[in-house]
Amino acid sequence: MAKEFSFKIQDTKIRIVNTWFHGVKLYVNGEYRDYNNQFFILSKQVLLSANLEDLGVLEIEVKPGVISMELDAYLEQGRERLHIYSSHDRISLKAQRLIRD
Repeated sequence: MAKEFSFKIQDTKIRIVNTWFHGVKLYVNGEYRDYNNQFFILSKQVLLSANLEDLGVLEIEVKPGVISMELDAYLEQGRERLHIYSSHDRISLKAQRLIRD
C-alpha cells in the first residue's frame, strides 16, 4: 500500500511517496532526489532532504505511527527553519505566504 504527499513551494513541486516495502522517496519537480528504506521509525526524525538552491534546504521529518505515516516539511534558509508543510497539523501564515509566492 502506498501513501503519497504533494505540495508546492512557490513554483517547485514536492512529492513524497511511501510504500511499506520500498521505503520513502522524495521527488522535486518530478526528479528523484532522496530515499530512505528504514522500516521502523521510533521517534520523529529527518529522513529525507534536498537542496532547493535559492529557496534553501528542504528537510522531511516523519512522525512514527503504527499503521500510517504523517510528515512535516521544513525549509532551512540560513539560520531560520520554517515549517512549511504538515500532513496532520496547521502551518503558520508566514509559511503559507512563502508557499504561494
